Amino acid sequence: HEEALAVFQTAIDSPVIRQHLSRDSWSIDETDSLEVLPEYPFRVLDQVAGEKGRLRGFIDVLVVHRNPHGKAIKARIYDYKTDRLTTSDSESEQREHHRLQMESYVRAMSTSLGIPKTSIDWELLFTSLAATPA
Repeated sequence: HEEALAVFQTAIDSPVIRQHLSRDSWSIDETDSLEVLPEYPFRVLDQVAGEKGRLRGFIDVLVVHRNPHGKAIKARIYDYKTDRLTTSDSESEQREHHRLQMESYVRAMSTSLGIPKTSIDWELLFTSLAATPA
């Protein structure tokens, strides 16, 4: 448990991850707002390949871009990964490995927020990259 906490703290302190989670990483009007929702729980009805079911879980960090009236217009899902990246191709391989999970999160947030899936993007934040000196 202490090792996991140390890895997480290193990741949060990382300039790479801080940049991802900063307001500067978004192009928004000054009248718009960003809502940062850590450990965001969700539960929605989902349909994949004609099969209906419930989709539920937690998103590590959900950032919602809202217009001046409070309506969600875009969102970004961040998912922390502790996978050890060992080659230069590892990050893209891991992204592909986690694609189905992240696409299910996008579908869930599209339903939950009432915005198109094309208005939602996602990023994997690898804690092992955060621990690597620049």
